[in-house]
This record gives sequence, C-alpha cells and structure tokens, in this order.
Amino acid sequence: MLYTYDGGNNLTQVQRYGQPWHAYTYDPSSLLVTDTDANGGSTNYTYDGMSRVITLQRPAVVTPQTYAYLPGDTLVTDPLGRGTQVQFNPTNSQVTQVTQLATGMAIAYARDTHGNLAHLGGGEGNDYEYDSRGNLVRIASAHPDPAVPTRLQTVVTYDACNNQVSITDAMGAVTQNVYNPTTCQLQQSIDPLGQVTTFVNNARAAATHHRCPGAYFAQRVRRIG
Repeated sequence: MLYTYDGGNNLTQVQRYGQPWHAYTYDPSSLLVTDTDANGGSTNYTYDGMSRVITLQRPAVVTPQTYAYLPGDTLVTDPLGRGTQVQFNPTNSQVTQVTQLATGMAIAYARDTHGNLAHLGGGEGNDYEYDSRGNLVRIASAHPDPAVPTRLQTVVTYDACNNQVSITDAMGAVTQNVYNPTTCQLQQSIDPLGQVTTFVNNARAAATHHRCPGAYFAQRVRRIG
C-alpha cells in the first residue's frame, strides 16, 4: 500500500499493488469532500456551518443519507427514508441511546465515572474495562450459546506510549504489535498465524506505505505541497 498526503497532512491518495485505490479531496477547512474509489465511484460529503456532516451521497445511489441536528439528538435518515435517532448527554455530548424509529428497537450506552463506555446493550450486552490511563483492556460479551454462562473475553495490553501491544481474542488467538521505542510509531503487526506486516512512517507519524506478507518490494512516497 502506498499513501500520499497534501501539505496539510491530509491523506489524498492510497495505491494498492501500484494502482490507484482511493483518492480524497478536502475543503479549505480540511473537511473530507470526496472519496473516489478505484472504479471511479465517488462518495460526497457536505457540511453545515459548524462543520457537521449534513449529507452523504454514495455512488450509484440517487438519494443521499441526511443528518439533522437538534439539541440532545441527531436524526439520521438513510436513502430509503428509514430514520435512526441518536441521543446524547447534553453535558458531554456522549451517546446515550440509539433508536431505530421504524421498529422502536433501542440500544443503550452506560458509562463509568470517567466517561468511558462501560456497557453496551441490555443484560446480555458487552462490558468494557479500562486501565488507569483510560485504555480499553478487556471486553466481556455473552456467549453465542445462551446455555453457556461464561462470558467471552478479549484482552488488550499496552506499552508506555499507550499503544496496543497485544490483543488476545476469546479463542486465545493473539495479535502482536511492535513500535519504535523512540517515536512510538507502529513498525510491525504480527497476526495469530505469525504473518508479519511491516509499516513505514514519515516524519509526521503518518504511514507512507506498508508491506504485507509475501510482498517483495517497497515503494516511495512523494509529499505534495
């Protein structure tokens, strides 16, 4: 993968196997305006005066998805006219509930004293645990078999830079990440099968390219601006 950025450090292009994969344009405020895929399909965004997305137009879809903002909630309407109400805490703007208006189905969000998401959903939802630095260290979720009371655990460890060092899923599979000890930038990611992906970063800590398992060449990035 090859990544190119503009003078404002905005990602402008991603190449895959030497071919354009995604291209991005921005407005003067660095808000994303277009995302064009390898087939020429463009997803377009418009914003209100507060830099909030108000329309999202996907390729080959006649009607855009719209966003309406009210005190305490946002109404999202998809191209088929189906509405979703997202409610927020008026004090800190954190999501408290998401409701599908057509069905009335709602998902509640509970938070701890630090504002971190502590529980998502009902009694069988997910529980989240954090360390003293606010890093997510454990996710407990219901077993897919209702007859099994044991909750599934995902465990995450971190380094001194708060980077994720290891992720152990409910099946015991471990993904490991290796970082530069000086800059804390990601250098390698090792999946549970031992496959290694290597990352190369620029001086602004943005990824310029990465080499996946089996790749035998590196590419250079030219910064624009």
